[in-house]
Amino acid sequence: MAVHVQCNRCGAWAITENHAFPDGAVRCVSPEGDPPGSPRGSCCAEHESLEHHLEQAELTGDSRCRPVTITIMGTDQGMRPSVTLEGTS
Repeated sequence: MAVHVQCNRCGAWAITENHAFPDGAVRCVSPEGDPPGSPRGSCCAEHESLEHHLEQAELTGDSRCRPVTITIMGTDQGMRPSVTLEGTS
């Protein structure tokens, strides 16, 4: 089962099998100066990069500064529908 993750701010997305921390799969594309964007990969105004965002989210359990939409894809057999969760990872 795969997980589709999309940044709600810049639209960057990825599909990952890593269900533990899917937020880490998406590297944002928003340009510098496009609030709250970062040229180094995170649409989080509070952190300089995706790596810093992920580090702080892991330490604090709070990843609200970069909201993402998570869609759980169907199984290989196609027996289950996709489920979309909006908010933070």
